[in-house]
Amino acid sequence: METHDGTELPDPTSWACPVCQAVNPLGSPWCWVCESPREPAAGKGAADGVTLVPVGRATPDRPGARSPWLTPLLLAGTAAVLTGVARESRGLAILAGIVFVPALVRVERRWSRAEAAGESYTAARGVTSFLGSVVMTLSILLGVFLAGVLALVVALFMICTSAGKP
Repeated sequence: METHDGTELPDPTSWACPVCQAVNPLGSPWCWVCESPREPAAGKGAADGVTLVPVGRATPDRPGARSPWLTPLLLAGTAAVLTGVARESRGLAILAGIVFVPALVRVERRWSRAEAAGESYTAARGVTSFLGSVVMTLSILLGVFLAGVLALVVALFMICTSAGKP
């Protein structure tokens, strides 16, 4: 089996996405990378480079769409991980909760907004948003820590320099 540009696919039970050229299982009606349909929409296709992708809840014909149980599953998974970490180190569990819970909330809010606007919100976009939130939260925590250390150094300097004065 060949892709749209004539290259050979590694597996005869697969198909190449007309938009991104990703290799997909034969039974899948949607691309796992860009979520484009296997067949171009009416009047659109590889010739003009535009494919319409419907957005919505998961259905049997669109398994890659967002499912209503995704958010509870993510929250349950996060709670399980934090519980496991708390058994070993409570302080680390608190830090992990401070870092990861806002990131999950941000991903959920962005996903809901994109869905309400009728835009596609891919898993790659969700992971990027999650990692960006984690980096942002860690940067804020580092900034607060460094500000605290600087305040402590200034306080110690002032105490030490005024200790000999009446």
